[in-house]
Amino acid sequence: MLVHPDDRGKLAAVIDDCIKNPGKIVTVQFRHKKKIGGYCYLESVGMNLLDVPGVKGIVVNTRDITERKLVEDELRSAKKKPKK
Repeated sequence: MLVHPDDRGKLAAVIDDCIKNPGKIVTVQFRHKKKIGGYCYLESVGMNLLDVPGVKGIVVNTRDITERKLVEDELRSAKKKPKK
C-alpha cells in the first residue's frame, strides 16, 4: 500500500527476478508514499544472498532520488519547449 499503484507491478517483477536469480544484482526505481502525504522517488538495489553462509538473506540498499527525478523532469520539459 506504500508503493504507488502504477509502480507495483514493476517492483513485484524485480523482486521475483531477485528471488529466482541468486547472486544477480537487481535495480528498481519506484514511488513510495510519505507519512505527510504525496510520494517520493526511491531507487533500490538488491541481491539474493540466501545461499551465502553468514548472510542467508536478501540484501537491499535504498536511497531517495526525488531531487534527481525532479531535475530530470525539468530538463525534459525544457527540451520540449519551442525555441524562440
